[in-house]
This record gives sequence, C-alpha cells and structure tokens, in this order.
Amino acid sequence: MTRELESLPAPSGSWEMAEVIAPSAKVILPAGSEVPVPIHISSPMGAGPVPARPEAFWFNVNAELVIYGGTEPDARVTIGGRPIRLRPDGTFNYRFALPDGTYLLPIAAISKAGEVRQAELGFSRWTLYLGEVGAHPQDPSLQPPSAESLPQ
Repeated sequence: MTRELESLPAPSGSWEMAEVIAPSAKVILPAGSEVPVPIHISSPMGAGPVPARPEAFWFNVNAELVIYGGTEPDARVTIGGRPIRLRPDGTFNYRFALPDGTYLLPIAAISKAGEVRQAELGFSRWTLYLGEVGAHPQDPSLQPPSAESLPQ
C-alpha cells in the first residue's frame, strides 16, 4: 500500500517523522524518496492509562500545560506571586489543566541578593470538535493556569 502526498501543500519549517497507525504503508515524499511509516503510536508524555474501549469507533482528546525552568538553587520563584518549590539543583515544574480560555501567568525569580528576573507567559486554548469527540480523562488534581491554582 502506498499513500501519495503530492496533492498536499508542502509543510513549512522543518520536517519531522510522525508516528502513525498504518498497515505496512510507505509515504512518498515530494522528492520521490520512500520512507517506511512506523505502525504504532507513542505518547512522549505517557498520558496514563487509557479508558476501556467502547465497541464503536471513538476519539478523546485533552490538553494540559507544564511550566518549567531553573535558576540558582538559593533563589525564590513565584508564579502569580505564589512561591514555587525548587529542586536542589534550582529547577522547577508545575502542571496545570488547560481548558478553553485565555490565561496570563506572571513568573518571577528573585536572587538571594534581591535581583529580579520576570516573565509573563500568556496562553490561549480554543477547541473545535468535529463529530463525536470526548474529553480524555485528566488528573483531577490539576487546575487551570492561575495563581489561585497554586498551593499556598
């Protein structure tokens, strides 16, 4: 089985190999070279257990946001004015649910000497569902990205 992509517009930017389900398919690239397509799916984040499959075709999707970074281990980091715990090497991360909406998260690092570095991260999600699409289960402890979602 061969799938030709000549009628599709050429992608902009860099090309990446996508892992898709395809029974022994080959993709013919615009230049004419053939590359075998893997026949499995992988998730880079390991989203957790997939719910039991219903009898009919189904599709669930969801999104979450991970804020991560690093600074000097003795600095203080805040998101929306609330302190974030640093690891011993100065790195940190924090996960949020990401429902549809617009979000602004001010993040600051303050050195032991009082120097301040700041970033304001803005995020927006909007979802257009075509057909019957459900929400994939999400960690119930995750909240939308806001200062109120952080521990006190």
